[in-house]
Amino acid sequence: KAGGGGFYRTANNGVSWYYISTPLFESGIFSKMFALNNNQLWMLKSFYYNKDGGVWYSSNSGTNWVQVNTGLISDTLDQISYSDMKINSTGIGFLSGSIYYSAQKINKGFIQKTTDFGITWVTQYFDDEVYHDILLINDSECVLFGFSNNVSQPEIIERKTTDSGLNWSLISPFQSLPYQYNLNNAVYIPAKDIIIAFVVGGIYKSTDRGNTFSRITSETDTYISNIVFEKKPKSKDEQIIIAWNYGLNYLMSLDAGTTWKQKTLPAAIGNSLWLAAIAEGVIYIIMDQLSLYKSTDLGVTWNQLDIQTYTGLQALSIYDKNTFTLNAYFNIVSSTDGGNTF
Repeated sequence: KAGGGGFYRTANNGVSWYYISTPLFESGIFSKMFALNNNQLWMLKSFYYNKDGGVWYSSNSGTNWVQVNTGLISDTLDQISYSDMKINSTGIGFLSGSIYYSAQKINKGFIQKTTDFGITWVTQYFDDEVYHDILLINDSECVLFGFSNNVSQPEIIERKTTDSGLNWSLISPFQSLPYQYNLNNAVYIPAKDIIIAFVVGGIYKSTDRGNTFSRITSETDTYISNIVFEKKPKSKDEQIIIAWNYGLNYLMSLDAGTTWKQKTLPAAIGNSLWLAAIAEGVIYIIMDQLSLYKSTDLGVTWNQLDIQTYTGLQALSIYDKNTFTLNAYFNIVSSTDGGNTF
């Protein structure tokens, strides 16, 4: 294990640890380590506050180290961050990372291949991509996960090769997710020949080595940060509840939280649900802090309300289905007729 406190090794399943003095590792970011066996170990580092990124190799369980010549040079102008590495027992493997060109302020992803246990490397570059997980399935098949660094439309991406790294196809396996650029981790399980991806939107499984994914968690197993309860419900057992994180997906309960259903707002009304309020079966929502919508059929349809010149909608308080108050920039705005007039 490695971190801010140094580099440690265990040989008894973690019962005890001993410190290994490694001056090269005293500062910087340890992005990943990979052990092929008891002796062969690689350590990856990323550029961090003028500490250059690099790869180091030990043939004796971390006692001695040599820097690996990957063919890439990390410095203040070309800031290299190594993200992951996998090598199999035949010496074939892949190394991934990204380069931030500080002068141009752009990112470029790279994938490197070795056939001799990391002595020599062949590099391929991909614009606006950043990688962090390599899944080496066999000598010819490998899958990489990362994300597109295109700020206009960030998304989780997958690069896959079936010809030992000669060609890398680009796959977007989670396009339907509202937070499709938040991938936490991915693993390949050889015994089951499946890939498991841990995404903010849930846990996904692939049985075709990354070509397609299906969700294996409940639709309610999703990150939420806001919740509102219906004012003046029909009964205590029929209270409407809405829970959401900023986006288009939200969870709705019609039975005071006993059961939940995931619903999705139409993309035409905005990008992000900001606030919601419910009373007597009527739902009001603020989208993108810009527009106000109303639904009288439990979210099946949404009608935009005319808030005239008011902007910056930041707060919403409701009394009954017709009476509610908005904070609109420097104004407090109220309606007593369901949003027909303010």
